Amino acid sequence: MNNTSKNSIMIRNTKLGGKHTLICVPIMEDTIKESILACERASLFNPDMVEARIDKIIDTDKEIIPSMLLNMRKILADKPLIATYRSVTEGGWGNMPPREIFELYKEIIEESDVDILDIEMSLDRKIISELQRLCKEKGIKVMFSHHNFEDTPNEPEILSILKEGERLGGDISKIALMPNNGKDVLKLLNATYTAKTELSIPFVAISMGKKGKISRMGAGVFGSSITFAQADHNPSAPGQIGIQEMRAILNCLEE
Repeated sequence: MNNTSKNSIMIRNTKLGGKHTLICVPIMEDTIKESILACERASLFNPDMVEARIDKIIDTDKEIIPSMLLNMRKILADKPLIATYRSVTEGGWGNMPPREIFELYKEIIEESDVDILDIEMSLDRKIISELQRLCKEKGIKVMFSHHNFEDTPNEPEILSILKEGERLGGDISKIALMPNNGKDVLKLLNATYTAKTELSIPFVAISMGKKGKISRMGAGVFGSSITFAQADHNPSAPGQIGIQEMRAILNCLEE
C-alpha cells in the first residue's frame, strides 16, 4: 500500500498520492513524428500516465511541439500527460538557455493540453515564479525536479531537496539520484520513507541504475507516488524496467 503523503491530488480522473503507485511511461524520441508513434505504442500498454521528453526532440521547429502534445492528448484521452524539458546538466539532452526554455514552456502552457509541467529546481527563480503563475492560470500542475547522475548525497540533503519542491509551491516534488553502492540506495529509501510523513504534497524519489532498481519496484512501499517504466525499449534513465514487468511487481507488492 502506498501512503505517500498527507495530501493526494486528482489529475483528470487519476489520483496521485493514493494507495497505488502510478506507472509513467516516458516518450523520448528524436522527432515529433516518432514521438507521436511512440505515444500510440505506449498507450497500448495502458500506463497510468505518460511523460513527453521534449528535450530529446531534434526538430528545429520547436513551435510545433504544442501541436505534438495535443496529438498525444488525443491518443491518451484522460490519462495525465507530463511535459518535460530535461537539461544536459541534469542528465537530459536539452541545451537551450533558461530564457528559451521559458518561451518553450510558455507556448506549451498556453497552446497544449498537458496536465503536469516538470520544472527543474535549478532554473532561475524569476522564471520559475512566472511559469508557476502561467500554470496556475491554466490549471496545470507543477512538478519541481532535481536530478543528479553522478552520486547520492546524504539523507538530510535528499530530504531537503524534496522539501524544496514543496517550499517553492510545487504540486509534486521529484528527485532522482545515481547510487555508487547499495548504501546509497538505502540513503534514498530512508529519506523517502521520512519524506512521506514530512511532506504535504505527493513526491517521486528514484535511485537510478541497476543498483537502484529496487527503489523503482518498491516505490510505493517507501512513499514515492510515481514509478517510471519503459514500453518501447527506450528508457529515459538507467534502471528503468518494462511496464509489464513493473505492473506485475506492483500488483504483487501492493495487492
